[in-house]
Order: sequence, then C-alpha cells, then structure tokens
Amino acid sequence: QIKNQNLIVLNGLSSISTALKNSLKTFMKSGGVVVLIPNKKGDLKDIAEASDQLNLQALTKPVVKYFLCYPKEMKLEGS
Repeated sequence: QIKNQNLIVLNGLSSISTALKNSLKTFMKSGGVVVLIPNKKGDLKDIAEASDQLNLQALTKPVVKYFLCYPKEMKLEGS
C-alpha cells in the first residue's frame, strides 16, 4: 500500500490517472517523496500537468550516474 512507503518511484509512465494523482497528493501531504520518470513516448502534456498539480520539481541539469563496485574479497572495516 502507498501509505506504508517513504518513497515512490514512478518509472516509465505515459500518463497519470486522476485516482493515482489523488493518492499521490495524500501520500505527499503525509511526508512521502515521489520521483517521476516519464516515458519518452508518453503523453508529456499529461505528465507535465500532473507534475504541476502535485507540485513536483523538475531536474534542470543532466543526471550524472555513479557506480560503486567492490571486489568480492574486500572486507569493510568492522565486518
């Protein structure tokens, strides 16, 4: 259930229903965090309107990916 979560990631959505918008509003009012990653081929107008209604902020800079890899034999201090 949504109310039991701290973070919701909506990845690849092409549109957002009214019911989902309402659920997300309630979730965010109680302190939940929403990350919205739209589908490139989806209805961007619908996604933009939903993000405005939910008061979601858009990223204005490209996202940089960082990958951390540890050797299998590496032991962390305190392990």
